[in-house]
Amino acid sequence: MVTKKKVKNISYRFKRDTMKHKLCLLIVGLIVVLGSCLSPIVVNGQEQTDIIKAIIDSTLKRNSGINTEHYWIDFSKIDYFDFQSIEEFLIRNPNFVKVDSDSLLANDLTWKEYGFLQKTLIIFEEVEMFKDLIKIKVSKTKATDGSNGVEIIMKKRNQKYEIISSKITWIS
Repeated sequence: MVTKKKVKNISYRFKRDTMKHKLCLLIVGLIVVLGSCLSPIVVNGQEQTDIIKAIIDSTLKRNSGINTEHYWIDFSKIDYFDFQSIEEFLIRNPNFVKVDSDSLLANDLTWKEYGFLQKTLIIFEEVEMFKDLIKIKVSKTKATDGSNGVEIIMKKRNQKYEIISSKITWIS
């Protein structure tokens, strides 16, 4: 037998469950909206190769007195660029050799004894992706007293990333 008390209880549970459902939908909606604003942009292999080239060119223009003819380059601190894009860049630019800077600096006798490298070392320190921007931090080292950090910001314009800012952030 259905009583008034049972009907009120069912009505209350229905209202409570409906409010929970609306709250859950609101939370999921906010997560989706915020996630789409902050999620990284997928960049294809050729674009990645072009971005690497632009970053290296910009880095070499800053504090050019420590540039050399050949370079070591380290991508080990970031995981943004895929293997094929890095390899494509290295094939197109034979003056660059990929290294692990930690191993290089731990084992290079000239570095250990004199604080000097035979080639300039470029290290990709950090890559941050935003809606249509990429922020990259790179360091360039030739000696203990000859190195600098560069921050580069790229923006997507006309289906291609262009550098909108490139500045030295530290120097030694």
